[in-house]
Amino acid sequence: MKKGPTLGIVASFIFDEDIFVKKYEDDKRKEKENQFLKPDTTLSAALNKLPAVWINAICKKLDIPAEGRKREKAKKIAGKLEEDLEEIVEKLPSDSLDAIKFILERDGWVKSGSITRRFGKEDPGWFWEEHPPEGTVSTLRVHGLVFVGRAGFKGRRYKIFSIPVELREKLREICGKQTELI
Repeated sequence: MKKGPTLGIVASFIFDEDIFVKKYEDDKRKEKENQFLKPDTTLSAALNKLPAVWINAICKKLDIPAEGRKREKAKKIAGKLEEDLEEIVEKLPSDSLDAIKFILERDGWVKSGSITRRFGKEDPGWFWEEHPPEGTVSTLRVHGLVFVGRAGFKGRRYKIFSIPVELREKLREICGKQTELI
């Protein structure tokens, strides 16, 4: 009975580096997405919960130098979003604008199921700097506009997508202007 070639095929499948990297990314992302996130989270609190690799990717996306400590970069991101929010939003794809409106229409946060039914399920991965997320909602995440976590309701924990409270009103105004232009 020959075992050599079969074992080689199985071993190459089991030890395929891409499979391990994907599993690592999925595990790390899920771990972060399982952290508690208040539906009415602040931008500062949400940014401080993100891993450094995501903070660096947001800095890159917003043209912010990614030098210094994570908290310093988080402050720079918050400042950039507060100062240049309209300019940032204007550059977003229309489906991402629709996702912002969808979330804002539901008090600034939604359960995962409702947004994925509307805009599709996405896997933003872990290494955003090397592989920026490209999906509708993932685009908002890599711009620091939407955050994912778990929140408790009626004794259960649900995965939610939330826009930080201090961005909500300004985003409503910007989205209102965008609608008027159409």
